[in-house]
Amino acid sequence: MKARLLALGAGAVSGLLMYAAFPPAEAMQLGWLAPAPLLLACRRTGPGLAFMSGLACGLTFWLFSLSWITHVTFAGWLILSAACALLVAGFAAAASDLSRRLKGMPAENMLLMIGWPALWVGVETIRTQLGFSWNALGVSQYRNLGLIQCAAWGGVGVVSFILVLVSSALALTFERYMAQGRCCARRPSFELMAAALVLAAAVLGGNRTLRGLAQSRTNLRAAIVQPNIPQVQKWSDEFIDFIYGRLDSGTRAALRAPGLDIVVWPETATPDFLRYSTSSWALVSALLTNGVPMLIGSMDAEFQPGDSMAPQAAFGQGRPARRGPERYFNVSMLFEPGVEEPRVYDKQHLVIFGEYIPFEEIMPFFRNLTPIETSFSPGSGSACFPVPGRGHLISPLICFEDTLPWLARAAVRSGARLLVNQTNDAWFDESAASRQHMSHCVFRCVENRVPAIRAANTGVSCVIDRTGAVRDRISRVGPGAEQADFLVADLWVPPADMPLTFYSRTGDALGLGCVVIWLAFALLRTRLFPGSPER
Repeated sequence: MKARLLALGAGAVSGLLMYAAFPPAEAMQLGWLAPAPLLLACRRTGPGLAFMSGLACGLTFWLFSLSWITHVTFAGWLILSAACALLVAGFAAAASDLSRRLKGMPAENMLLMIGWPALWVGVETIRTQLGFSWNALGVSQYRNLGLIQCAAWGGVGVVSFILVLVSSALALTFERYMAQGRCCARRPSFELMAAALVLAAAVLGGNRTLRGLAQSRTNLRAAIVQPNIPQVQKWSDEFIDFIYGRLDSGTRAALRAPGLDIVVWPETATPDFLRYSTSSWALVSALLTNGVPMLIGSMDAEFQPGDSMAPQAAFGQGRPARRGPERYFNVSMLFEPGVEEPRVYDKQHLVIFGEYIPFEEIMPFFRNLTPIETSFSPGSGSACFPVPGRGHLISPLICFEDTLPWLARAAVRSGARLLVNQTNDAWFDESAASRQHMSHCVFRCVENRVPAIRAANTGVSCVIDRTGAVRDRISRVGPGAEQADFLVADLWVPPADMPLTFYSRTGDALGLGCVVIWLAFALLRTRLFPGSPER
């Protein structure tokens, strides 16, 4: 019983340390220590008890760090947290099994210092490939610019690897000290020395990269409009004029800045389907007379053939709406002065229970778990829009799409040199969700060496350069904003012929390699590492 309580307690402590490393606390130094208690439990117990320790760690971390999901769905918060916790539990069981099988080998600790981080990164990669890449351990270091430059080689997984490597060294050194007492204190810790060498190489290389990428020139001036519309007002007919007023006043204030190349609105900025709304189209047309292109988040629909209802004119020449919408889309539209039709990007990765209801035809009761009335349809691929007059190719990433590394990578490989994240984080106001969300965009910039613009309805709107530094920022969370905010920023967009990073070329090779290694270990462990079954 005592061993079980200690294992569960160690897992819970690791979960709390991990939670504290991310927003809202953002004590990123704790990210280096967080895995250590769990690893010690894995070292001292068998796989079964280690699984329970990992489950305690995962539940503690995910239930706290994802608590903002309760603003939308309580059941979804519990289900998602439990699913992520099971992956942490699986890591702990495998980590314990590896430790048991390496017992007595001459280089046991050094092998663990490679195996445990590789397993951790493999588990994070599996979660990412399943579509939820939120809060990988390495993301906690998003403000540590010298360290995170290595993400250009292997994504956020490289940073996670280094953190778990250091934590493994701390855990193994602590274990040896407790077992051998004072005599151990007089002996050097080869585990800490090895971890320090890896860390030093990463940080020194990162700082060298930062000096090489220092850029004083700018070649694009962008304005971000943050309307600060509370979620309870966004889809109410009573507040439509209020929303138009916020968008109009914020944009006109931004347009006073000379030399603007583009204005960016957040996700679903208009309170209707812009393509078919007379009011929204009139507002956009009036603002376009200033001669500045606008990237606007809205909703869109495809209609079935039928008799014309024509309740509202479409833009341009009044193309009629059709009876019976067939599919809905969450879109980003680039409007150019003098051009009738906008360029349109349809969001590819939809949020479960937020933008689509799984199995809604055969399990209609799922609709009770979400505030949405019907599902959106996903887009088919990335889009690259040229900025008129500049030629830079930009690629929109809507809502949580910037948390998925392969979407940003695909956009850059298609020619995009500026990422634009348009989001509505008002769903989760007065929580850490917006800051957690923004931290992932930092890594998309470092991985691909391109800057990003982040336009939010509320929360954090900012510009991030290609080193991951947040250069300009609006931060407003919660109700009480009396006006729209705007930000005018100058940034450097790299040329079309810039060399792609290793990550842009190869993707999550590190993470997938870790998954393959651990699958091989699971199949061959009894042959390769006989181990001691009683441990």
